[in-house]
Amino acid sequence: MWKWDEIGMDFVTGLPRTPKGNDAIWVIIDRLTKTAHFLPPSVCEFSYNNGRQAGLGMAPFEALYGRKCRTPPMWHEVGERSLVGPALIKEARRKEGDSVYLKVSPIRGTKRFRIKGKLAPRYIGPYKVVRRIGKVAYKLELP
Repeated sequence: MWKWDEIGMDFVTGLPRTPKGNDAIWVIIDRLTKTAHFLPPSVCEFSYNNGRQAGLGMAPFEALYGRKCRTPPMWHEVGERSLVGPALIKEARRKEGDSVYLKVSPIRGTKRFRIKGKLAPRYIGPYKVVRRIGKVAYKLELP
């Protein structure tokens, strides 16, 4: 039996079926040590834990974790969102005259404006976009 305080877990499904009948892997990650454990749950166990139980009024997974399990049949919603993603990226391109914030220090541990740590500003601005230089580079009107 493992003793973990914080874990992350996910199911990898749709794999070729093994001789024991498994077609999924249960991935458990210990957040403290960053170690991953791969366990093969059987299809019966997975469907039992995610099926509605009359005595509980919900699935055992939902009773244990307080949320519904994200199974592959529910992932079709993500497919619809992926169609919206490229449109949002096109809209995010800046035009001349737009106001943007400038990221001042992407490196952790450096001093920004004589302040070190969490309280230092990460972005400054807003500044006007003067023109586009490259695919993701813009010339800004600085004070």
